Amino acid sequence: MDDITNQDRALWAEAALGAFVEQIGQNRIDACAICDLVANLGHYADEQGYDFLAAVRSGIGHWKAEAGDTANEDMLPAVSIIIDGGSP
Repeated sequence: MDDITNQDRALWAEAALGAFVEQIGQNRIDACAICDLVANLGHYADEQGYDFLAAVRSGIGHWKAEAGDTANEDMLPAVSIIIDGGSP
């Protein structure tokens, strides 16, 4: 799979989101569906003992590198996640 494109990756994500929205009884893929899936992946990671934030940081780094926004796709950019527990 040497010639994987970002279009391929987007199609795989669309398939996963399609299965997700079908599973939860929704009828469309939108930004809210993406948010819900990410949140549910966090719950899954907690139950399995995975470090969800580390996985998300790594995923964001890969996404940014694959988008061509870094000089070297093999060097992932630093990603920080801040969770502010305060009230809005």
